Amino acid sequence: MDFVKSKPFEYFEEEFDKFPYGLTRSYDVARRTENLVKNRYQGIYAYDETRVEVKGGGSDYINANFIDGYKKRKAYIASLGPMAKQMGDFSVFWNMIWQQKVETVVMVTNLDEEGMTKCEKYWPEIGATKLYGQVSVHMMTEEVFAEFTLRTLKIAKGKSNRTLHHLHFTAWPDRGIPEDVTAILELRYRVLKQQKQLEGPILVHCSAGIGRTGTYIALDILVHEGEAEGAVEIHGCVLNMRRNRVNMVQTAEQYEFLHKALAHALTMESAPISVHQFQMHATSMDQSAKQKLFKQLVSFANNLSNAEMKAVKRNTTLTNKNREGADIPSDENRPRLYLPGRSDTSDYINAVYMDSFKVKRRHIATQSPLSGTVQDFLTLIFQENCTVIVSFHDLITDKVGVFYPADNQVLVVGDFEVTTDRKVDKRDNWVLRTLSLKYKKDGREKAVTHIQYTDWLQGSNVPTSPASFIHVTQFVGQLADASSGPIVLHCLDGAKHCGLFCTVSNLLEKIELEQEVSVVNEVRRVQTRRRKAIANIEQFNFCYECVLQQIGS
Repeated sequence: MDFVKSKPFEYFEEEFDKFPYGLTRSYDVARRTENLVKNRYQGIYAYDETRVEVKGGGSDYINANFIDGYKKRKAYIASLGPMAKQMGDFSVFWNMIWQQKVETVVMVTNLDEEGMTKCEKYWPEIGATKLYGQVSVHMMTEEVFAEFTLRTLKIAKGKSNRTLHHLHFTAWPDRGIPEDVTAILELRYRVLKQQKQLEGPILVHCSAGIGRTGTYIALDILVHEGEAEGAVEIHGCVLNMRRNRVNMVQTAEQYEFLHKALAHALTMESAPISVHQFQMHATSMDQSAKQKLFKQLVSFANNLSNAEMKAVKRNTTLTNKNREGADIPSDENRPRLYLPGRSDTSDYINAVYMDSFKVKRRHIATQSPLSGTVQDFLTLIFQENCTVIVSFHDLITDKVGVFYPADNQVLVVGDFEVTTDRKVDKRDNWVLRTLSLKYKKDGREKAVTHIQYTDWLQGSNVPTSPASFIHVTQFVGQLADASSGPIVLHCLDGAKHCGLFCTVSNLLEKIELEQEVSVVNEVRRVQTRRRKAIANIEQFNFCYECVLQQIGS
């Protein structure tokens, strides 16, 4: 980890540029007249020696190659993403899956990106069965999560049938790399968990089948190697892959990302732990071990791109919009204020979208409004169709701009009118009230549930107890309809309280849905967007306490 952390991007770029580029082995079959249409991209052809042959058609050619794994020949197939122009009715693709005894497909592209089709849907709808040549494909289950989709298919030919696991990673942009390494690593853990009856290769594809595909395969090979050998040879791995298929790991950015993902996987104890083993895991870690792990997390935080660093620097100058000491967001995941008719020309608000495990943009973590940014705060609530606001401190303070009135009164702030329901529900650890928000420009109104959490003492790094925090987290989740807008969380700096809420919420969700969890990964995932989140060892420990509390209950 220290090695990777100490190197600038230029180091990886210089090493990457030494790789042989372009076609370096014969590809005569790919150039035959009848096969040219089966190659989508200029210069990306399947090498003769390592190409996958698909029997039973007029030509056995498909733009796909075998890739050797760690101490295993032909452990993977790297393939062009299926498109009708190259693969017709996709029967050649499904024939390849059947003939090579593939039981796991890893798809690392979205169907459409930046207005361009990257891959076409080569599987049937949920519950439907479709015949691709002689291979019958039935879609059994489909589960959609924030960063990936899991599909289970039953494939059959003649009287034989098999189960195919289709793991579709949706958080990798076409241009660039994922914003963090944890998502792709957790996808890999899921691939490893899939039960296999046969000894066929894992099929991996993106659009061209070289960049994202190569990065994923290299990561899998090298984690296996690192765990077995205690050392890895990244340069040699990529070189070997390029002997199997042209330009595997396509960019210097992907090469650097590979190093970072590998460092996290091999040094951070990031593998998800089952709920049955978590107690033993937590007990085995004394405080010094947790302190060391936390320091590693802090020191290995994601570096922003140059564009995002410039955005943070630019946003920092907006002193009338940012509280002193607040966590300043970049622009990548910041909501833009756009409500029609706004008098303020700036789209800036100190807020970021936060994904949950299941839902993209489930939360918005924002700083508590200043007296001059209350209208921005209300604009955010209205335009994002938010139905729940969670406050983590006493709102009767000169540090916070007032965004709702006392009972039976009306608060007018710029283009908004806010009223409060007479009925205020005071629970043991929070106060519940209903706000009515009206946008005067067009007369639209919306009701918002406001929760003020009261079990977090001022000046303390953590709430009074894990039990009460878990209770309010679950209560908020039950209140908010996933089909409506995000849950708005606010605290003074937009990170300290909000970040802990998002982390614990994600941990609880993973426990419920997966029966396993990685505290390290969830903390890192939240810190990627709110860099001041989980900024002390007390909050890191509190995350473990919440997991133990939930498992114990």
